[in-house]
Amino acid sequence: NKKELISVRQWLSIVDVVGGVVLATAFGPRSEGEPSMQELLVFFSNPAFVALASSCSLIIVAFLVCKRIPSCKARLDSPALTLLKTVLNAFTAANCGALSQICVKIISTALSEDGWQTPAFWLSLVGLASFAPLQLVLLNNTLANAPVGYAVPLYETLLVCVTILAGGTFFQEFDSLDPSHAAGFCGGVLLSVVGLAILSVQKKDEMEAPPSPRPSVARNTSGASGNSAAPMLKDNSRRRDDMTPRRLLEGDGRR
Repeated sequence: NKKELISVRQWLSIVDVVGGVVLATAFGPRSEGEPSMQELLVFFSNPAFVALASSCSLIIVAFLVCKRIPSCKARLDSPALTLLKTVLNAFTAANCGALSQICVKIISTALSEDGWQTPAFWLSLVGLASFAPLQLVLLNNTLANAPVGYAVPLYETLLVCVTILAGGTFFQEFDSLDPSHAAGFCGGVLLSVVGLAILSVQKKDEMEAPPSPRPSVARNTSGASGNSAAPMLKDNSRRRDDMTPRRLLEGDGRR
């Protein structure tokens, strides 16, 4: 297997992406204390979260339906749209991961506080059973369509950003975010997007670059191998001549 080489620009872009993720995580919204099941029920019916979860679900369903339509699938499978296909796979996988984490939070709290009779528990159970397998499938498609040096930073960055957005919206943490933390969070997201853009441009250049010609191997038909085969052919012809009926009769007469 050929090893994937990471250039200096790719390393700098990866460092840029990681720095942006760390910055967004440090300045992003966070909750104080563990919310109760009653609070989670209020969060679950929050219009902002309902709109966000519905939008993420529609994006996932639309992408999966598009992959099932032959004409749309043929366009996505074309080499010119390989980069777009990788980004869409990573983005939908990140959406599935973020929604799965929200569902796990609701399910674990409901089981610990005997809240399994609530509609939010059963909706979260159905959501986890739907989003978790899709996350693995879409992540596998992301890694299959792009090198690891590009696919992994792309998926991890999108997963962190979408999870922070979904968690902050669900727990209503953006309402209490002060301007300094909001600026740090937006700066981290912007830094990560710039790093991903640089990686995407380099990936596109690699895809459009012509393949390097393979070295041709000259076939030696008159060299040492040909000369060594000639005595063997002569020996075989002599053996066939010795096995003719005339030679056999002469041999019997001598005896």
